[in-house]
Amino acid sequence: MRFDFESRMRAELVNRGASQEQIRSAVAGVKEFGLDDDGLVREFGEPEDYARHLTPDGKPTQRYGFIVTGLILGLAVWFGIRVAAEAGATALEPVAPFSSLLGLLVMGLGVLAEFLRYSRGGRSAV
Repeated sequence: MRFDFESRMRAELVNRGASQEQIRSAVAGVKEFGLDDDGLVREFGEPEDYARHLTPDGKPTQRYGFIVTGLILGLAVWFGIRVAAEAGATALEPVAPFSSLLGLLVMGLGVLAEFLRYSRGGRSAV
């Protein structure tokens, strides 16, 4: 899936803490030119750079919550299954060989959730 100029600009404006009015104004200003994505990049530069230009005082929001949560839960799943299987939990014995894979899957879900939160932020801003 390819994100267009407008979606990427919105996402960066949201990330930098721009108000809804600033975002609407920026989107309307870009739409006035009636250019395709390549034309907008030639006119304004990359959307993230243009958003930074529009909000010079804005500070990017660090969004690592789901990634960190996925990391912690992934390690807990891996460690918990291994320890329980070695302690004699017969219900987990069939799953124990896959504990590393399950831990990585949980970590990957954290990264995916963070990506979806970031990408949806740009589309729902206006």
